[in-house]
Parts: sequence; C-alpha cells; structure tokens
Amino acid sequence: MVLNKAKALERQFKALGGEGRGLRERALSLGIAYPVGIQNDLAYISHWRNAVAHELDDLPAEHEQTYLAACTRVSNFLDSYLARHGLPAAPAPTPPTPAPEVVKAAAPLTPEERAQQDRQERQFLLLIRVITFVVLPAAFWLLDRWIQGWGWAALRSLGTLVMVIVAVPLFAFGIGLSVIDISSPVRKKSNARV
Repeated sequence: MVLNKAKALERQFKALGGEGRGLRERALSLGIAYPVGIQNDLAYISHWRNAVAHELDDLPAEHEQTYLAACTRVSNFLDSYLARHGLPAAPAPTPPTPAPEVVKAAAPLTPEERAQQDRQERQFLLLIRVITFVVLPAAFWLLDRWIQGWGWAALRSLGTLVMVIVAVPLFAFGIGLSVIDISSPVRKKSNARV
C-alpha cells in the first residue's frame, strides 16, 4: 500500500514534467512553490516510503491514516495547481559543457606548444628504438646462448655485458629525460604564471 501510493504520486509528478529518481527529486524539479503543509506531507511520505522499501516490512498501523491523508492532500494540491496554472514551465535545458580536456584538445596549438609536443614525440620514439634495437636483441642473444647449453655460466658472463649494453644506456636515458624535463605545455604555462 505504501509503495503503491508513493509510486502513484511519483507518476503524477512525472506527468507534470518532474525529473529525478524519487518523490522529492521530482517534486523539487518542478519549481513549484509548495506551501509548508505540502512540503511536510512530501517529507512524511518520502520518509515512510523509504523506510518501508529498505527497513520495515510495512507501515506501522498508527501511521496508516496519516500517510493516506498526506498522500491525498498532495494529490489534491497537484490537481488544483494543474487546474489553476496549467503545466509548470519546464526549465530551459542547459547545453552540456565540454570537459576542459576536450576544450584544450580542440584549441589550436601555439608554436611553443607544438614544438614541445614534437620534442616529446621524438623522445618517445627514441625510447622505443632503444628498446627495439638494444634490449630485445640482447635478450634474444641471451636466450640463444641458454638454448645452446651455456646455462648459468652464460648468464653470469653475459650479465655484465648486458648491464653495459642495456642497463647503463637505459639508466642514462632516464636521467636525460628527467634533466630535459618532459612535461606538458599546460604545466609549463601554469608554472610561468606563478
């Protein structure tokens, strides 16, 4: 009974153009100046509707008459409001605002930003080349030696070679990138304003 009455009121608010998930949201979205008594009735109905839906099995007997009377008063208020004023004016839809990233991506790049972006792309490609032409061949060479039967001795003797060929250049490359300061043009602009 409680849920059915609340659903009927929600449908009535929705028919008037109310939007939202529940009774309160739909009532507030209409922009109607409700009298204090109707506001109290809406709060009372919402409270017991949520209590029955989530906590209680049914409405306590001492609250049934009050609940039904509150539902009737709200329904009668909506009917009389509709008869006097007609449908409430729907709020003007606001166009969605794009995210700052979308606005930033759509804006043309300045020459400094374009140069920074090109530098970052070149450094990324350099890192890919180092991995492709240094790290992977060294790993395959080690695997080949392991398959040929060198075993752990191959790894021990070749470990220092790999350190010299792979790890040291990668370490130097990482330090070089941190010294060059690969950062976004946005962060550089915000630092420049400070």
